[in-house]
Amino acid sequence: MIDWVRLLYNAAWLSGLSLILAGWSFFVWQAHVTRTTWRAQLNREPFQVILWSGLALVALGLAGTADQRWERWLLALLALLSAAMAVAAVAALRARRSGLLGDRTE
Repeated sequence: MIDWVRLLYNAAWLSGLSLILAGWSFFVWQAHVTRTTWRAQLNREPFQVILWSGLALVALGLAGTADQRWERWLLALLALLSAAMAVAAVAALRARRSGLLGDRTE
């Protein structure tokens, strides 16, 4: 029989890694096209949203497939912290787009 719960957890961490890789690829390409540095592109909020969301999915998926209780707790904590960071990045992105924050220069 197929273990559907395990399949969903594995799909979560694979989707998270795919999201991170796709975001990385896109923003590195965008840095090349706009002739900016990778660092400048990867420090922007749109990439941060993708990165933290992907990391939350990876941690959630790995927590579901972990065998030890301490691994599950640690990965669940990482998933919650990553999700909180993703929400903070979305809030910063919305604030910037609505004009509440100035341009960040780094």
